[in-house]
Amino acid sequence: MSAPDIVQRTLQERIAHHLATLPGEIGCRYLARDRDDVPAPLLVDLKLVKPIVSRVPTCQAHDCPLVAECEHEPDFHVDASGSKSGVKYKRTAAGDAVAAGASGALMAAVEDLPLARIVLARIGAKPMSILALHAELLEEARALVRDGSIPDKVAPSRVTLGATVALLVEVGIVVAAPDGTLNLAQPVSVP
Repeated sequence: MSAPDIVQRTLQERIAHHLATLPGEIGCRYLARDRDDVPAPLLVDLKLVKPIVSRVPTCQAHDCPLVAECEHEPDFHVDASGSKSGVKYKRTAAGDAVAAGASGALMAAVEDLPLARIVLARIGAKPMSILALHAELLEEARALVRDGSIPDKVAPSRVTLGATVALLVEVGIVVAAPDGTLNLAQPVSVP
């Protein structure tokens, strides 16, 4: 897919395309990012893919189309050192449904995403920009670590938060005002 094709597709379309075109039924974060402009951690969070944690295949073993141009390909050689765990993945049943074009499968995954519920609750209480939302989530995580409540609370990355908000906007649950303020399109009950 060329760069203009990627730009013209919605995130939903890019996710479906990525899942439908996994070489040898195996994907990786570099293929997702570089070929399809899809954040792989979001695919994991949405439970559309399951990370491969052992016996990670080489790129050649599943005919990755980026073998000749990916700077990370040597990391997956059989004799390469370092952790390969979790970088590559296989589709789950939900991922198979999205890849097959099942209507509503991606929306169901988005609705089950804890981060989506957090976003909806926060902007439902107080409309704000994505930067303000990320800053709020980051400060909350830092405060929990500082006071010892949770020793390793991690705020969502900007990429994952941005992709989650983009999906919520695409499906019409969230509206982004011209000034960047995020609002709920209509009242949503958040469990």
